[in-house]
Amino acid sequence: MAPLSEDEENYVRLALLLKGVTTRAVRTYFDREFPPTSLSSTLITSNDTLFDLKAVSRLGGPTMYQECQEIKVQILDQSNQEIKQALEELRKSTDNLETELSKVTEMLKDPIPPNIRGLGYSNLIKAFEYGMEVAIR
Repeated sequence: MAPLSEDEENYVRLALLLKGVTTRAVRTYFDREFPPTSLSSTLITSNDTLFDLKAVSRLGGPTMYQECQEIKVQILDQSNQEIKQALEELRKSTDNLETELSKVTEMLKDPIPPNIRGLGYSNLIKAFEYGMEVAIR
């Protein structure tokens, strides 16, 4: 028998996985998501939910159902664009506030204000930085 090409070998491996391992893996995953002990109650609950969702078509008929479908996918009018613009402005103002906050945070890390640092109080500044008390003469 001739050796298999790489594509043929991959095909055979995939077929064996699908035939042998996949069914057990799917069953294990399904049993983990929907334990067999509570499967019937889960199915009943889901069925009731689906039945309630179909109430629109039962009560209003096909025309009501069609209107509901159109509402679900209908694009908002001009207010949609206004909302997008407002969100963009809010995003920009949030970015500006974050920038200002980072600047203020950096300023608060320095215990000596910049307007005092440059006035020639170098001994006082050094003493403050090292925690020593210095008498001003």
